[in-house]
Parts: sequence; structure tokens; C-alpha cells
Amino acid sequence: GMSTSVITTTIAYRFSVLLEQFVSAFGSFGSEHGQLSYPSSIAVDENGSVIVTEYGNDRLSVFDSYGRFKMCFGDEGNDLGQFLSPNGVSICQPDVTGRNRNLKFYVCDAWNHRLQMLEMIM
Repeated sequence: GMSTSVITTTIAYRFSVLLEQFVSAFGSFGSEHGQLSYPSSIAVDENGSVIVTEYGNDRLSVFDSYGRFKMCFGDEGNDLGQFLSPNGVSICQPDVTGRNRNLKFYVCDAWNHRLQMLEMIM
């Protein structure tokens, strides 16, 4: 079965995980690694890594399941791998054969009027 969750929302510079009580929050405003500028959507992979699209920084940031920064990629532009206001991300189903363990996902690249399929080397 699919263990990927996709949530789309905008919250002022922070994503919060809520169940019946407050659990955690991470992020602060900015453009440094681990900071966020207008986060617009997230996707969570099967290992709990959180991929965040940042409308304000024209990039994607990746955090572990505890909210610790892992990496970011992309920047402003219209070349492949660059974004203009990315505002959606969805993880593709994993390779059922098990031969390719890389994480593939689609990004809505709003102002470039396209979807980009990216692959994160695992």
C-alpha cells in the first residue's frame, strides 16, 4: 500500500503537526538552510522525510521526521531544476521491482507553467 501523505496548506513560515494535541513545529522565516519563506505544500516519504515547497525562496527544502534540516535544492529561474514559485509536491510510487530506490516526485512549478519530475538519489 501507499504510505505517502500529501498535505497542501500555507501557514505563516511554519508547518505544525497537529493530532489531538500540539506535537511539534519547525521552521522560521528566512532564506538560510533550514529556514522557510512562504512554505506552500509538503509531501512525506515512507521514511518520514518532509519535502517542503517554498513559494518565497523558489526551492524545495527537505527535513527529517524530527524537523531537522537535511538539504535544499532548486533556485529561481526557468531552467530544468529551477523554479518560479513552486506550490505543490507529490511523491511518485516507489519502484515495485526494488531495483531503483531513488525517490521520484513531481513539483508544481507555478510561474513556469509546468510540472517537473525530479529524482532524489538515495
